[in-house]
Amino acid sequence: MIIQILNLLNKDNNVNNSINDLSVDQKLISILDTIREVYNIVSNDMIPIVVDRILLANISTECMTGLAKSYSAFINNEKWIFQMIDSNGHLPSGLMSGTLTALGDYDQCLAVQSGHQSADAEIVGQYSSNSMETLVMPQQLSTQIIINALLSVDTFFFISGFLVVYLSVSKLRKQQNNIQLNFPLFLALRWLRFAPFLAAIMSINFLWPLIGTGPFFHQNYIKHVTDPCVANWWTNFLFISNWLKPIDQCMIHTWYLSADFQLYLLAYVIIKLYLNSPYKAMIGSLCLSLSGVIIAFTVNYLNQLPPSIIFEPDIK
Repeated sequence: MIIQILNLLNKDNNVNNSINDLSVDQKLISILDTIREVYNIVSNDMIPIVVDRILLANISTECMTGLAKSYSAFINNEKWIFQMIDSNGHLPSGLMSGTLTALGDYDQCLAVQSGHQSADAEIVGQYSSNSMETLVMPQQLSTQIIINALLSVDTFFFISGFLVVYLSVSKLRKQQNNIQLNFPLFLALRWLRFAPFLAAIMSINFLWPLIGTGPFFHQNYIKHVTDPCVANWWTNFLFISNWLKPIDQCMIHTWYLSADFQLYLLAYVIIKLYLNSPYKAMIGSLCLSLSGVIIAFTVNYLNQLPPSIIFEPDIK
């Protein structure tokens, strides 16, 4: 079959000089004739091979019927089957540079109708997205700095904790005999720093289905974004959303705010210790740091988890 197509294209190249003397309409007709011959070769040679493979596969009767109707439509040059094929995601440009996204044409896919009068015989387009696993090399030492880049967020926890303790202790010590730390005010200021902006972002999240159309606005996709917020929005404002399973978290990326707020509460205890006994506070800080490492190691070891957050094909 491939040899036939190459011979046909070679034949077409040999008549290029004569085609240049033709009108635009005649050139178009010549090109369409070549495309039609290629199509006939594919339909006569390749399609039967594909059908034989399908017959050997273990698929349902309904799926088999749909494939048979699609094959018949392809042979008979029905417009709807070519619309369906064209709406599929194709190999994207930049594939060799890591581009793996090919969403296809959402609106064209949903507009496809086979034209059969019977409801049982009708075929309509239904959009579905296929995921492509990112090729990572977690076993190679050279890629660890990229794979473990998520751990760099720990530096923000360190900077935030260091600054709140250092600035609070320095300010309170200047008060000399009037050293006190108002816990409700300490807590309220931190809550007000995060909550208003969190509410604004969450409002956009709820309005997402109304903003536009397309695969990222389809109910089958967007429900995974909006449903957790409908059920658990309140955990974000209490800053305990990181206690939930990832699938139940509203705006999963805001786990950082919850963790930061909880560590901020712990910083209150450290500040009180530094004000009363700096030596005990240093020992306490060291113990907290070591306990964080030990707990993380214990959880990963007992649950046989990878040492960092990576997504491998064999990890469920």
